[in-house]
Amino acid sequence: SHTQFSGNHKNLKKAEIDTPVPQCDDDDDDEEGWITPDNIMKYQEKEQILNVKTKKDESVDIKVACMTTDYSMQNVLLQMGLNLVSVEGARVKKVKSWVLRCHACFKITTNMEKQFCPSCGGATLIRTSTSTDMNGKVTYYLKKNFQYNLRGTKYSIPNPKGGRDANNLILREDQKEYQKAVKNYRKQKEVDIFDPDYVPKLFIGSGSSTSCGAPVIGYGRRNPNEATRGKGKGKKKR
Repeated sequence: SHTQFSGNHKNLKKAEIDTPVPQCDDDDDDEEGWITPDNIMKYQEKEQILNVKTKKDESVDIKVACMTTDYSMQNVLLQMGLNLVSVEGARVKKVKSWVLRCHACFKITTNMEKQFCPSCGGATLIRTSTSTDMNGKVTYYLKKNFQYNLRGTKYSIPNPKGGRDANNLILREDQKEYQKAVKNYRKQKEVDIFDPDYVPKLFIGSGSSTSCGAPVIGYGRRNPNEATRGKGKGKKKR
């Protein structure tokens, strides 16, 4: 069978070489596939036909409907049982949005700015997609065979250190290190554009600023107990 396959393969190669390759005209492909102001309505109609189901059993005459681009308002309108249409005129039957789900206690919060679970207090919030249909049913889409990231948790937590320059791990929202870091971060973001001394960073650049950014939460990637080199003024060993 191997000999027969090799012979057929050679014949195919020979046939491909003998057959001339058809040449295409570049002028014909220049306008095809591009969206221009002249054909944009045609593409929108095709997209609307593909997205909207045209079954006779499900066809309903909508006399009054609501139209908005706010996802929160769309979810509320669907839960109230009102008709909802998109900007293109297609009927919206469910809206997809995002929530934060705790991996420890499985609580759900819609505040996307939260970094700690409001129920158990752990830094175990994971962004999860959700949708609401016309009947008000909320569905959460969880990943199959999900594995929580345990990077850094195999190391033992170091003892807390005192002092202003102590770099302690932030594991809870009520830690003073976290409260101080959040306060400094918010203070940096506050900008008074009416201040006569204010100059945008676009003209002066960010530079090598030593100011801290958003607070780092969790164990990190490295071993926190690893010894670091000191910056003493002692003599170097030869």
